[in-house]
Amino acid sequence: MKDYLELLSSVGKIKKFQKNSILFYEGEEAKKFFILLKGKIRIYKSTTSD
Repeated sequence: MKDYLELLSSVGKIKKFQKNSILFYEGEEAKKFFILLKGKIRIYKSTTSD
């Protein structure tokens, strides 16, 4: 696993986010790739109600 992290760090960067930060919105075009190294993440999906 350490080898993979070293490879990824050569093409990307580590960024820390504050609690409750929004990283992306549903339906938004993907411009970044996230890998969670530590902590928790919540994912919400919008639904329509009838």
